[in-house]
Amino acid sequence: MRVSYILMLMMLNIGMASCQQNSEPDCTGKKGEKRAIKSEKIIYYVNGNERRGSFGSDEMNQYDEQGNILTHSMVLYDEDTKKDTIVPASIFHYKDGLLAKQENFSVLRGGIKKYEVETLYDKDKKIIKVTHNVFDQNKAVLDKNSHYYEYTVNSNNIKKSNISYYNDANKKFEFDYRLEQKFDGKNLLEEKYFGKDNEIYREIKNTYNDKKQLIKTINNDQVYAEVYYTYNEHNDVIKRKHTDREDFVSEITFTYKYDCYGNWIEKTEEEVTKSNSKNEAEPKYVVKRAIVYY
Repeated sequence: MRVSYILMLMMLNIGMASCQQNSEPDCTGKKGEKRAIKSEKIIYYVNGNERRGSFGSDEMNQYDEQGNILTHSMVLYDEDTKKDTIVPASIFHYKDGLLAKQENFSVLRGGIKKYEVETLYDKDKKIIKVTHNVFDQNKAVLDKNSHYYEYTVNSNNIKKSNISYYNDANKKFEFDYRLEQKFDGKNLLEEKYFGKDNEIYREIKNTYNDKKQLIKTINNDQVYAEVYYTYNEHNDVIKRKHTDREDFVSEITFTYKYDCYGNWIEKTEEEVTKSNSKNEAEPKYVVKRAIVYY
């Protein structure tokens, strides 16, 4: 695994150079043509051109021609040298067009594998089990974070699963909670979490518009109990409003610049929070996205 990690790191460095050289796409195709994205590098800036540099905010992703993600990496910025280092955080593996395994690595510990997620399907390509395997020093171990989802129902519109965690004292997996999900086609309408006592302790409801865009989320177990979304003609979010009570509201507005293929290459995020009749403006973030196409 160590060898494959190093090879992936080398591949990402090549992809990074390509991304830097091709920030402006070749627009010689037909007007309105869609192109598959090969890689994207996403960098956050504060109040203009100052790098935000916070851990986990900057990222680079690579995709296959079908749009499946192959690698998710963090871009670590060195303030002294003003240089980026791209470090893989997740590598995705597919079989017969379906996600079979996701490997996850510790960015701060030199690429040591933290855990992997394996997905098992039935003959109809429906998920029947998702297993989270924990790793220590690149070896699989069993600890309190080891768990699996076992689907008892997985129809087109309903998914029900039992989640079991490893009990280190008893040296076995034990039922922890049940998750029920209701869909409208591909859109998730509702999630219900049931504890060991079979009582609901969390419920999330989503509402969509006629374009199948998510416009409202209600979560009874979060600080922001309600979230509202507004979109532009590119189907990108231009406003996100969070609220949990009358005296607290957070509104984030987004403005975009697009390339010739209709994908955003620059996004400005501005947040204002309102609490006890006071308005507070957060730092303005400018997010730049360098895209390489197939």
